[in-house]
Amino acid sequence: MGGTVFIHKDPPLYTPRIPEGVYFEVRQRIINRLLIVFKAVVVPIEGPAKKDYGDVDVLVSRARFYTKTRHDFWLRVSEELGATAMISQYRKEFIAHFAIPWPHDLPIPSEYDEAAEAKLASLARPAKRTGPWDFAGPEFAELSTAARSARSAATAGVESSTAADSSASAESSASLRQLTYAGPSTEMQLPKLDLQAQSEQGFQQQQLPRAPEVPLTIKAQARLLSLEAESFDALADTDDDSDDDSVHSQETVTPRGRSRSFAAVGQVIQRALSRKSRTANSQEEDASEGGSENISRDIFGDLRTGRQNKDASSQITIIQTPGDRPHIQVDIHYLHTMKQLNYLLFHQAHGDIWQLLGSIIRPYGLTADHEGLHIRIPEVESFDRKKARVLLTQDPVEILEFLGLPSGDFWHEPFKSLNEMFEYVAICPMFWVPPQVDEEEESQSLRSNDRRRMKQRPAYRKWVEEFKPRCRAEGRFARERTTRDEVRQMATDRFTIRDKYEKTKFEFIVDRQKLHIRNEIIKKLCPAPEDRADKHGILYRGCLVKALKEIICDAEDKYKIHAPSTILDNEGYYIMERVEAFIAHYKDAIGARAMEMHHGQSKGKNRLMPS
Repeated sequence: MGGTVFIHKDPPLYTPRIPEGVYFEVRQRIINRLLIVFKAVVVPIEGPAKKDYGDVDVLVSRARFYTKTRHDFWLRVSEELGATAMISQYRKEFIAHFAIPWPHDLPIPSEYDEAAEAKLASLARPAKRTGPWDFAGPEFAELSTAARSARSAATAGVESSTAADSSASAESSASLRQLTYAGPSTEMQLPKLDLQAQSEQGFQQQQLPRAPEVPLTIKAQARLLSLEAESFDALADTDDDSDDDSVHSQETVTPRGRSRSFAAVGQVIQRALSRKSRTANSQEEDASEGGSENISRDIFGDLRTGRQNKDASSQITIIQTPGDRPHIQVDIHYLHTMKQLNYLLFHQAHGDIWQLLGSIIRPYGLTADHEGLHIRIPEVESFDRKKARVLLTQDPVEILEFLGLPSGDFWHEPFKSLNEMFEYVAICPMFWVPPQVDEEEESQSLRSNDRRRMKQRPAYRKWVEEFKPRCRAEGRFARERTTRDEVRQMATDRFTIRDKYEKTKFEFIVDRQKLHIRNEIIKKLCPAPEDRADKHGILYRGCLVKALKEIICDAEDKYKIHAPSTILDNEGYYIMERVEAFIAHYKDAIGARAMEMHHGQSKGKNRLMPS
């Protein structure tokens, strides 16, 4: 199955899986078109050993145009893409799905075979463009020719390189095993790699021509000129000799015909490491980034709030009449800041790798999502998993180092195989395989999310059904190397989150205690009168309950009776036994005072009423 967003809509659009050769060609055309309307266009590194793809995922930022609403924003993008249909999401994330017609010059899946793959490598440019996907405009002809030449060379050398690739894969797996953690569980340290020594050739980029500017309003032009004046860096860092065209040049093709996905994740990591040594200017850089975000907010008007009908967001927008050919689903995620784009580029890299890492770090109180790496507060997560999260960092290097994973070349291009990715993930000190576990019981103990991943994610299924049992049989990773308490201690030591962690924990627990006092203790000690016709008794209880809640939970002093400080412990938490004792001892006096105040307020209101 390919992209699934448009299958169940009215009308349904057929979006089959995209063969590898077609995927990379179409993806490059999409990049070329989007560079006309965005300054930053990046694609995450693909997962390993994939022969076909369900859709094309693209991350974009810094729009070259202005609109007043989110829906109009995506309509402008769909116009550039030549999309047949569009679905824009009404949620916090700024995402839209597009269905573009399958290019006429590329084979559809039913026609796809080895002959078609060979033909794809040497496609001739059609004499006449029949649409935006039948080759991009002439300004990108040079790029398309270069990409096809590289792909042709890769296709010709497939047979001769098969043995070499197998040997390289075996050597890579062996080297990964040598990196496996072997120290005490309290340290979680790994051999350090010399990341500064990475060859600049690993970041070779292919230059694209400057995308033409789109007409803007005078106000929007003034805003964008401010952005142009900034030294733009697509990877959240600034080089003095960088050029604005560098954002257009983030696509290279490896000798195997695989895209480097802009080598962008590797550059994020490389430059983040360099940034660590520049602490003197850190405050200045932060201020600059904040200013850029403010300009972005002005340019995009109300796009952050997304004034749009929630019901309309789930409906398909038909832009043009669908033809007979299948479609390709394109998912575009707009990020308001380059910092967000860089993190998401890292988090979405390598396909299912974060599905694997997530299952490893979850038992140790860590969660990685689209916002960053979080630590969960145990006392809170049993009630509310989202409120239990405290953000540790969005820095890819910090995340990898904390998880005990090397960066280096692993984040410059796709893994050669699933096994190579599995071996890399297994380096994490939080990964271990209990030696004597019934595999059937282990499968039944999986959470519902894990079972769903087993069905929908082949890589995750092989991780659970093949790699982990193989490690168990070989006796690898049989010892737990750290604990949740150790991970929490290292997180609070490494990141400046101790105060926020304790504050979040304290506020949530105290709120839960107050809720228990209001709904359980006070109601238990101040029961309602048995006779529902007893209006005085009902009024008395209402005044008493209200007063107790205000005195105990809100420290209200208008009743002239105060709750003693001894109902709290040294950390500020309620001691429930003392709360109950206070209520039992003072409830009569508090009730009388509450009724007195109630009648006094009633008399005051009566005096103010006109005769």
